[in-house]
Amino acid sequence: MRDKIIIIIVLFIIIGSGIFMQRYIKSTSEEMVDNLKELKSSIKNSGEINENIKKQAEGLYDKWQELEKKWSMFVLHDELDLIETSLVSMKANVESQVIDMSVEEIDKSIFLLEHIYEKERFCLKNIF
Repeated sequence: MRDKIIIIIVLFIIIGSGIFMQRYIKSTSEEMVDNLKELKSSIKNSGEINENIKKQAEGLYDKWQELEKKWSMFVLHDELDLIETSLVSMKANVESQVIDMSVEEIDKSIFLLEHIYEKERFCLKNIF
């Protein structure tokens, strides 16, 4: 009887931590995607890259640096490296004031962030 209780407790811990991880990835990735979409609309609306947009891009990259430290515990590092590369390119293009390439890298970053959640989500497609 005692063994069954221990097994049940361990299962609840595993399932609970999985649910927490999934919700955390979803909320933080949605927040990053929203910020990237806001940056993209700022670039498109202004038609040029000004100091506010550069600061916004730098803030996004700083936010990613903090987020990556936490995500690295439960997300594949290859996936994180792809996002890192895309965000570094986006930041460099914003600083160089290359509008088209900046928007392209923002779209790529958005796709990768949304893909992480879909890949980590608990569903039959990801189990089999």
